[in-house]
Amino acid sequence: MKKKIFIINVFFLLIVLFSNVNFAVTAEGLRQYSDDYDSTSTISKYQEENIRDYDVEIELNEDATMDVTENITVYAAGNEIKHGIYRDFPTKYNNKVVTFDVKSVLLDGKDVKYSLESINRGVRIKIGSESTLVSNGLHTYTIKYNTERQIAFEDDYDELYWNVIGSGWNFSIDHCHARVYLPKNSKIIEKKLKAYTGPYGKKGQSDSVYTYCSDNYIDYEIYEKLDTNEAFTISVCLEKGALIEPSFAQKTKWFVTDNIISLIIIGSLLLLVIVQFIIWKKHGKDPTPNVIIPKYFPPEGMAPSDVKYVSTMGKMDKILEATIISLAVKGYMKFSKEHEKVMFEKTVETQNLEELNDIEQDVYRTLPQKQVIEYSLFFQTTLSTLKNVIENKLKSKYQDKMFFKNTKYVFMSIIFTVISIIIAILAGSFINGFAALEYFQSLLIAVPISLVTAVIIAEVIRILKIKSSGVFKLITCLVSIFPLAIFLISAVFMIKSTITITVMSILVFIVAIIDNVTFMKLVRRYTEEGLRIKEDIEGFRMFINTAKDDDFKDKTPEMFDKYFPYAYVLGLENKWAEKFEDTLKIADYSPSWCSSNMLDNGTFNAVMFTNSFSSSFSSGMSAASTAPSSSGGSDGGGFSGGGGGGRRPEVAGKPEINKYLKRLNSEKIKIF
Repeated sequence: MKKKIFIINVFFLLIVLFSNVNFAVTAEGLRQYSDDYDSTSTISKYQEENIRDYDVEIELNEDATMDVTENITVYAAGNEIKHGIYRDFPTKYNNKVVTFDVKSVLLDGKDVKYSLESINRGVRIKIGSESTLVSNGLHTYTIKYNTERQIAFEDDYDELYWNVIGSGWNFSIDHCHARVYLPKNSKIIEKKLKAYTGPYGKKGQSDSVYTYCSDNYIDYEIYEKLDTNEAFTISVCLEKGALIEPSFAQKTKWFVTDNIISLIIIGSLLLLVIVQFIIWKKHGKDPTPNVIIPKYFPPEGMAPSDVKYVSTMGKMDKILEATIISLAVKGYMKFSKEHEKVMFEKTVETQNLEELNDIEQDVYRTLPQKQVIEYSLFFQTTLSTLKNVIENKLKSKYQDKMFFKNTKYVFMSIIFTVISIIIAILAGSFINGFAALEYFQSLLIAVPISLVTAVIIAEVIRILKIKSSGVFKLITCLVSIFPLAIFLISAVFMIKSTITITVMSILVFIVAIIDNVTFMKLVRRYTEEGLRIKEDIEGFRMFINTAKDDDFKDKTPEMFDKYFPYAYVLGLENKWAEKFEDTLKIADYSPSWCSSNMLDNGTFNAVMFTNSFSSSFSSGMSAASTAPSSSGGSDGGGFSGGGGGGRRPEVAGKPEINKYLKRLNSEKIKIF
């Protein structure tokens, strides 16, 4: 029964399609626009409806305008041609708008009723009346009109590039003749005379056009029939001086109307930059900084998580690892390797956590007793829970107290950018709807192209940083970015006809992104107390970066352990190890928080250890935070808080309140 219903539906659909085939609409074509076709009428092959003759006279005026007369002789048989014809004239291009002023319309030498309608790319002349039928036989439609902006003023010559017959006619044309009348004192550049016939997009000049040049006119005669949707185009180049170029004021007016979308967007971005500067001056300027000097210790009372969070205004990467390392060096955990994978194990009962700060206690209580750092649903859910809890605590403790992100101003900036682009496209659509649509479409294409390009660049940079052979990097790069590169090449190939507009759209998109990202970074500011802590952190960073500091003599293994988590969270663990390399070697140091299977042949090499530990621990945490692809995505989060794919910052811990934080709780700080 279902099969029969399906066959009936298909049959009905075919009937509907074939019954409407005669009402197809094509640009610049000849069409009927009245009663349905009478299936009882028949036409012999000698009385088939078509265009018998298409004669065009073009008078090129000194002011670069054109008076055009088109004589279109058709054979009407009551099939397509019943009440009249359409003539579509394109006035809108992706880079300009031309004028089209109808002077008169005749049918067989007499005035005939006509109307003008706006269409997507220009104007449609609707010739005839619905109350009057055109008798069968030959009829000549005469259209006289004036147009401007059809001349291209080049440096060495002036060119008329003109579609005498557009490619939208849905009838064949038996014969075509065109004559171009030139202004006085015109000098034709004969080697640049060109004529083209054929379908849209065909390349190469036509061999079927006869061209004759006189002193004041050029004749074109096509001695082959033009098939349906074939066009006829001419190119006439004149030496400079015969035509009067538009004035500067006229060129300026055209430039504004032709580029209204880009001008509005550029103007809006300039206005946005001015407003952003004012906002930064009032809300985003940091207090006066002090001179940063090296400091041997991080800010007193601040845990590694605090150092990272405050110094970066809220970034969370490496905070969880640093918190776990901090627990280890304090004797609460021990690291080891199991089948080349890092694992940790608790060494203290949970009731004995008095010396830990609240974040470290949360981490210690939440983590399992023993865990290999690799993906499992339980471990992933655990990390996600920790991330949410710790991040919220750090945010409530520091944000809007030690620093202001001013996200509301960033949000306003983004909204303003989007609205500006929308307004520009809407304004452009009133002047040139065709160009506005192309710009909008190119913008839609520009966004994914820009994003894919950024991803490819980021992936290449990431691969180049891998410590491996060049062949391995090349293979990894090809495998990783090949699908993205194919997408990018395909997208560029698809937009080759509008590549200029798309490139401009990509530039606009990139500039808008750069502007808003820069503003997002600049508008953030520290409070007075926050800046002082930031300076202390930078002083400690400066000290670590001085690999051989002979002035600092009090280096001990205990100091290495104590501040190793800080160096790790700042990304300076190798520098820290180098600074203590001689000290640890003399002391025959072996950390109590690492099993022997994590050492180098039973001895502790600080640089090798930090390299091995950092890479294995980070890769392990990344694997633990992201579910395998076969699982269909992330169930519950991980470090990215629910997002799959890619490594996101780990969760953070929060320390006890230091002397600066106590002041924050005891007094109100004036916000500048």
